[in-house]
Order: sequence, then C-alpha cells, then structure tokens
Amino acid sequence: MRQAVGCRVAKDAFGGWLYLEWRGFRAEEEVTQGEFIGISDTTCLILEHTVVIRVPMDHISYASLRIHSNNYGAFFIWTALGAISSISNGPFLLITMPAWLIGGGIATSNEEKSGSFTKDYPDALWWRKAANYSRFPQGIPKEVELSKLKSKLVSSD
Repeated sequence: MRQAVGCRVAKDAFGGWLYLEWRGFRAEEEVTQGEFIGISDTTCLILEHTVVIRVPMDHISYASLRIHSNNYGAFFIWTALGAISSISNGPFLLITMPAWLIGGGIATSNEEKSGSFTKDYPDALWWRKAANYSRFPQGIPKEVELSKLKSKLVSSD
C-alpha cells in the first residue's frame, strides 16, 4: 500500500502530511511528500524540507493525506496478547480466542486507516475537503512569503 513515510503528523507539522505521485514536466513519474501548505485553483503546494513545491493538480495520479499519526502497532500487540491469554479460559478458549482475533483484527484494521485520506486521480471535491487539513485551509494569504515558510520538522525552535 502506498502511503506517506515516517510521518509524525500530529506532533510535527502545522498542516497534514501529503504524499503525491505525479507526472512531472518531463513526463516521468515523480514522488513528493511533505507538509500540506494549501491549494490554489490549479496547484497544490507542499513544503518539502525547506522548499515549497508547486504541483499542478491535473498532473497528480495519487494522493495520500495523513492528518494524524495512528497507533495500529499497539492495537496489534493487544490483540495478540488477548488471544494468547485466552488459553487461561479453559474450554471457553473456543469462544474467547476467536472473539479476540476477530474483534482485534477489525480494530487494528480500522486504526491503520484512521487519519488518512487517499485517492487515485483526486478531483476538485477531494481537494476542497483535503484543504481543511492544510496549513492555510482558506487559501494562501497574499502577505505570506512562501520562500520563508519553515516546517516544524526542520525549524530550530
């Protein structure tokens, strides 16, 4: 599954973490990821380290937006421990272990997908909804100098 790599979103970014696959200007597939700054009518802006990248929306083939970090690893561990502890239930093991595995599997799967929006060839409606999780959800203010933006990930304070 394609998704953003190494994103501690809730703690380390002002906007959501956006991962894009897009057709570059030389017609080759490119990947860009970073803090989601905002959108204009035709362009998506991403802060990748210290540089704002402008990606034409009609060139984007896949987008994944993470708005918070999830903790599905802990859900998996609790499911496994619960299933193992079912051994102490004696004959009721036949009921409790499947309950742990089914319920825990569903919870783990839901947690893995939480806080993430993905779309192949995202349309204008998807971008309008996604913009709510950018640094500037109502549009980039005219007085903001994009070249001076700093990501919390790389800022010194």
